[in-house]
Amino acid sequence: MDGVRTALAWIVLGLPACTQPFDPALLRRGCDAGDPEDAAAAPDWELETLDSEGETGKNPSLSLDAEGAAHVAYRDESDAELLHATRGATGWTIDTVEIGGRGPSLAVAPDGTLHAAYRDASAADLRHAVSDDEGWRLETVEVDSEGGSAWVPSLALGPDGAVHIAFGASSGELRHALGNDGGWTSETVDPGGTVVDPSLAMGPDGEVHIAYASGDAGTRALRHASSDGDVWTLETVDSDGDSDAPAIALALDGVVHIAYPDASSGALRHAFSDGNGWTLETVDPDGGVWPSLALASDGWVHVVYPNTWNGELRHAIFDGERWTLETVDAGVSMPSLALGADGTIHVAYYGSTDGDLRYARHAGRVGRDPSCDGAPGE
Repeated sequence: MDGVRTALAWIVLGLPACTQPFDPALLRRGCDAGDPEDAAAAPDWELETLDSEGETGKNPSLSLDAEGAAHVAYRDESDAELLHATRGATGWTIDTVEIGGRGPSLAVAPDGTLHAAYRDASAADLRHAVSDDEGWRLETVEVDSEGGSAWVPSLALGPDGAVHIAFGASSGELRHALGNDGGWTSETVDPGGTVVDPSLAMGPDGEVHIAYASGDAGTRALRHASSDGDVWTLETVDSDGDSDAPAIALALDGVVHIAYPDASSGALRHAFSDGNGWTLETVDPDGGVWPSLALASDGWVHVVYPNTWNGELRHAIFDGERWTLETVDAGVSMPSLALGADGTIHVAYYGSTDGDLRYARHAGRVGRDPSCDGAPGE
């Protein structure tokens, strides 16, 4: 199996925070000053099919390495394989992680080592795969009889390199697994309710944050668990609707952001907290499911999600004052979002109409004046 596509250049640059007013057209025309030449040259979304062999691309998980290269872990239903795709100078290359794996969550360490958590489809065990120059090494983190059965686990790496995995056990508990040089340890975070698709993120000082939906279908509450490495603190974020499959991310200042669907109202919602209570707001009243959330270095909030009613891939961006929405593609589900250090926007997603793995890329706010000195940058 191979995947060769038109190569794109990857540029890694840091962008300081900028306080200029947000123009929703920036993402499409790529300049603050409105220079016609900059506007004409600014790229739009670039869409491509990454893998089209059989029915493939379910539950993709996207992560960028230190050089900005994209890595995607995903499920190939036709061959019942967990696959990994990465993009080099000549296009995409695809390799097999494990036969039977599904529901991956992928992260890339600063040294380029890949970590993936996923569920073994036959034994329902929680598995971990790590890849370096010697290839993939596989291990079982927790077997189903001990609380495994993580349908869609969530993995993140701590600042010390430790591997953290949040997952819903077959018993309905929210569980957390920690892997380091001493092996794996697991613990129950929340023993109550039926946990659905938790999302885990690490704070700058190594604190663990997990967003999850808990309870019976129709009345699931959005919950948040956090730990400094010693004690878990549990709280309810939103209990008024029917939450499902949230996505969590932390800002550099420690503010916690959660995007989540509310099945009762049909809306896509956003919750955020600086530790002094939660603020809730609607992102898209027209609906959204399977959100993927990322925060830019300037504090802007990005969310991608399929629209509930028509299956459009939508991109929502919040500049600190208001949300702006745009349509990226049609006939999609299960997107995964990552932001490059240069502001590029990357999305891997499953094409629900054709059964392919698709990929979208946008250059971001090219020419926005990244240094805030009044001169448009590149």
